[in-house]
Amino acid sequence: MSWVVTLEDQVVQLSDLFDANTLPTPLAANVWQFECKGQKYVFALLPHELGGELWWRGQRYDLRVEPHDVHALRRHFKAKQNASTNGFSVMAHMPGLVTQIKVQAGQAVHRGQAIAVLEAMKMENELVAPGSGMVSQLNVKVGQQVEKGSVLCVIRHDGSHAS
Repeated sequence: MSWVVTLEDQVVQLSDLFDANTLPTPLAANVWQFECKGQKYVFALLPHELGGELWWRGQRYDLRVEPHDVHALRRHFKAKQNASTNGFSVMAHMPGLVTQIKVQAGQAVHRGQAIAVLEAMKMENELVAPGSGMVSQLNVKVGQQVEKGSVLCVIRHDGSHAS
């Protein structure tokens, strides 16, 4: 299986970044080092719900590592969604019960912000905004049962928020 690394808007095959001789080695908690062509590089990697943050030379970069097929499918649906709504839909990834709603219609949100909590199979799943913008539709209420694929809310770009 081939893997893809997305760093901000740059997409690279994982095999193009590292081979068996250049795999990163841990130095401390969340701190890694790798050597390439005699040069040593040290970076911090902080995981979060959408992937991770890569800190290198004092700069923060959004990072995602995923199988190539998953990446291609995610990009396809994101492009389709952006074309049709000029924003994002937060959808139920499985059937469940809405136990919390953490935003209101008209509220500005940022990527990764909690939108709602869905209880499914006795586990709570926090659903987050896939991008920044304004909540233009809130389609559910606390206590509502939803099906997989139900659109819980729509977030529209308003020009002042970057995705």
